[in-house]
Amino acid sequence: MSHKKYIISTIFFLTVTLHPSQEQTVAYSSGQKNLYPEEHLAVGIRERLQEIETAFTEKPIPNYLLAKTLAAGTQRYIDIMELPKLDSITSINLNFIIAKSHIELESPQHALDAFRKIHDQKTAYGTITSEDIANSLDGKIRTLSQKDPFFQKLPTHSHYFKQCALQCAKQELLKQYKQEYQILNLDQLISKVRITKDPQRLAVLMSFIKEHAQLNNMKALCLMATAYNTGQYGVSICQKTAFEYAHQYVTILAQNPATIPHFGRFGIEHTFANTATKDNPSRYKTHLYYKYLQATRNNDTNATRDIITELKSCKDISSPLRAVTMDICAAAQNIMPTKKEFIEQIQQLDKNNDFDAMIKAFILSDGSIIIPLLQSLTLIKTDQHKSINYLLGLVHFHKNNADYVTAKHYFELS
Repeated sequence: MSHKKYIISTIFFLTVTLHPSQEQTVAYSSGQKNLYPEEHLAVGIRERLQEIETAFTEKPIPNYLLAKTLAAGTQRYIDIMELPKLDSITSINLNFIIAKSHIELESPQHALDAFRKIHDQKTAYGTITSEDIANSLDGKIRTLSQKDPFFQKLPTHSHYFKQCALQCAKQELLKQYKQEYQILNLDQLISKVRITKDPQRLAVLMSFIKEHAQLNNMKALCLMATAYNTGQYGVSICQKTAFEYAHQYVTILAQNPATIPHFGRFGIEHTFANTATKDNPSRYKTHLYYKYLQATRNNDTNATRDIITELKSCKDISSPLRAVTMDICAAAQNIMPTKKEFIEQIQQLDKNNDFDAMIKAFILSDGSIIIPLLQSLTLIKTDQHKSINYLLGLVHFHKNNADYVTAKHYFELS
C-alpha cells in the first residue's frame, strides 16, 4: 500500500473507532504528520472531499451514511494531523453535508456542532433552516427513552434553534418592510409613521426618517426630537437624544435665520421645554438661541432684546465674549441699530490672559450655533461686517483644529 493510500485509509480507522457524536473531540495530536510529504496529504484530502461529494450527490438516492462518515472523519483527520484548515466555503459545505445527512438518517443528536455552524446559511447544496433543525431534534426527542442522556440534552438545543427561527422570520419581515418603504419620500414616511401601529413597521419607518435627519433635514430632525421627547412612534423617551436632535435643528436654522420653517415649531419648543430648562445652563443657552432666531424672524424687537439680555446673563467663562457677540448680532440685524464697531471691544478681551480659554470655551458651548449665525450675517447688508469678520477670524484661529487659512481670510476682510 502506498503512503498516500495508507494516509487516507487512516480516516476509516478514526471514524469507526471514535463515537460519531460531533460533541466528542480528539485529545491528542499525531506525530505521523512529518512522516509523509505535504503534497501527499493535500492530494489525499482533495480526493476524500471528492468522494464525500460523490456520496452526498449520488443518484437516485444519496449515500448519506457514507457521506457523513467520510465528512466527519476528514474533519477529525485534519485536526489530528494538524493540517491547514479548510477554506471557509469548503468547511461550510462539509458541515452542511454532515448536518443534512444526520437529519435524513434521523440522528440529529450527532450533528449539533454542524447545525450551529451552518443554520440559515446558503451553501452550494442548499440551506438548512433553524426551523428544519428544531423539527428534526423534536422528532428525535419523541423517539428517545427518558434514560437516554440526549433526552435531557436535546430540548435545550431545540429551543435555541426555535429562537433562531423566530429571529430569521423577523429579519425576513424587516427586509420586506425595507423594500416597501425605501421608495417613499420623507413626507410619505412621516404620513406612514403617524398611522402605523405595528412596532416592527414603525422601527423600519423611523430608521429611514433617521437617515434623513442625519442629512440635516429639518422636518426629520423635528420628528426625531419629538419622538424621543414624547415616546411616540415606537421610540422610548430619552431626553438626551431628544435634545441632540433639537440642537441640530437649531444649528441648521442658524445658517439661514430669515427663513424659519413653520413645520415642527411646536415640537421643537416642547422638546426644549422638557430638555433644556434653566437648571441645565449649557442646554438652556441652546433654547435661548432658538428663541432668539424665532424672535428675529418675526421682527419682534422687544422679545429679541429680552432674549439677548438673558443670554448675556448666562454666567460662565465665556460671558464677556458672548455679550459682545450678541451686541454685534443685534446691531447687524437692526434689532439695536448702531454705527459703532465692536472690534476694539473684542481686541480688549483678546489682551486678557484668559482669552484663549474664554474663546475655546465659547466655541465649545456656543460655536455650533453662533458660527453659522455669524456666517449668515456676512451675507446681508450691515455696518458690522468688520466686527463679524474679525470675530470669525478669531474663532477659526482658536478652535481645536485651527484653520489658519480661513482665519486669515476673515482677518483680511475685517
